[in-house]
This record gives sequence, C-alpha cells and structure tokens, in this order.
Amino acid sequence: MTELEEALEKIVREGYDKIAPEFATSRRRGSGPKIEKFLSYLPKSGSILDLGCGSGRLIPYLSPELEYLGVDPSPKLLALAKEAYPQHRFKQGDFSEADHWGQFSAVVSLAAWHHLASSAGRLEALSKMAQATLPGGVIIISVWNFWGRLKRRRQLWRNFWLRPRLGGKRLAANDLLFPWKNQAGETIALRYYHAFSRIEIKKLLKSAKARPEDYRLISDADNHWLIWRPSA
Repeated sequence: MTELEEALEKIVREGYDKIAPEFATSRRRGSGPKIEKFLSYLPKSGSILDLGCGSGRLIPYLSPELEYLGVDPSPKLLALAKEAYPQHRFKQGDFSEADHWGQFSAVVSLAAWHHLASSAGRLEALSKMAQATLPGGVIIISVWNFWGRLKRRRQLWRNFWLRPRLGGKRLAANDLLFPWKNQAGETIALRYYHAFSRIEIKKLLKSAKARPEDYRLISDADNHWLIWRPSA
C-alpha cells in the first residue's frame, strides 16, 4: 500500500470516530442504502457477518433467528452498537480480518467497501469475504454509485479537473474526499470514497475467481449492489 493509500484509510478510521454519534443518527432505519429490497437474499436462520457494521443499522432488518456478528474499525461506533444491541456480538476489525471469525451463512457489507483505498485491498476483501462464507451462503455488498445521479457525476467531473492533493500527492480521478459538517457548517472530519464503476467491480470479481453465473450486479441511482454466492 502506498503512503497516499495509507493516509486515505487513516482518514476513514479516524473520521468515523470523530463523527460517531452524528453518523449513527443519520443512519437510523429509513436512511442509507435501501436494504429492504435485498432482504429476500438473506437467510432466515444461521449466521451473518456484518463488515463495517457501524452502529448496527442493519440489525432491525434481520431475522431474530440469525446469529449476528458485527465488525467495524471504529471503537466509538462499536460502543454505540453495543449499547443499542447488547444481545449481539461485536468485534473491532476490518476487511483484512474477514476470515478470522469462522464461516457464516451470509456476509454483508453496506457502504463500506468503497472506503478501501487500494485495488489490492479491495480484491483481498472480496477473497476473504468468500472464505468467510459457508457453502451455499451469500455475500451482499453495497457501494455508492457516483454515476447514477447528476449531482454525484458533477462531483466526479470536478474531482477529475481539480485532482485534489493529500500530503502533496494527487488523488486519482475516482477517489474523492467529502467533508462531514456539523450543524454550524464547520467541517469536523473528512471521509474518503472510491467511485466504483460496474466494469471495475466485474474485473475485481474475475480476479477473485467469481463465476459470472454465481453473482448479480444491480445498479440503481444511488448504489451498486453485489449479490454473490461463491462456488465451492
């Protein structure tokens, strides 16, 4: 990983700790990725690994028969999750440790994979998520679709022309930094996003040895959704 990629992922880790209470409030049920239409892909029983779980926003949608483990790098978001859902298990960790906690009927990551700053890290995350999935299980990933709405496309175009720097290094055209502002309009943290295209996601899946017949890639105006049942 380059110095720039390490700096971007540090921004993610530290940023979410800075904004944990406000972020948790903003991601209550009814906001964030619209998981409802993908609930049919999740098992009703068994186990689920939630990578980038944040404050536990996925839990209200899940069957009570599912054994849940939430993993996130932010201690402050995890503290909020444990307070809200004391009956469930949570661990501090990230995508690189996805295969450390056993195998699960479902592995889910909502709006977190796009925070990985290197192509190698994105591929490693896919491979480890597949290793963490039981035979016949499912992986569901959502990332922001920066191509789906004019407002986000403008952000990409602006990024392409300005090519902002971090620590003297230029960001790639599809790597963006967004300020998180408080109610007074003051920036209290930055968040890093990688703007995935459908082509890039498919190339990563191919590198992860995913067969086209084993996955669906669905794009709406706000998100790309991957539903993948890894082959044995």
